[in-house]
Amino acid sequence: MMTHTPGPWTIEGDHIINPDGKPIAYVEDAEIARLIRAAPDLLRALKNAENALTVLAEMEEEGGNPIYAAEIKADSKAARAAIAKATA
Repeated sequence: MMTHTPGPWTIEGDHIINPDGKPIAYVEDAEIARLIRAAPDLLRALKNAENALTVLAEMEEEGGNPIYAAEIKADSKAARAAIAKATA
């Protein structure tokens, strides 16, 4: 499994900088640079959301609405797929 460079990352000019002050990416587009800078936080938030969705789906299956549980499971599956894509 590939590891990522831990954040927080910053933007300096056209470069994404790691916490050690070393450039890890060259980016010309400012919007893409901001997205890359936010990537560690976005991945962590998505992992937390996927965990919450899994628990919520289980709760809905046990005593709630099975249709809602199916929708939550689909969202959880999509989150797991995005996490796998980001960490492959």
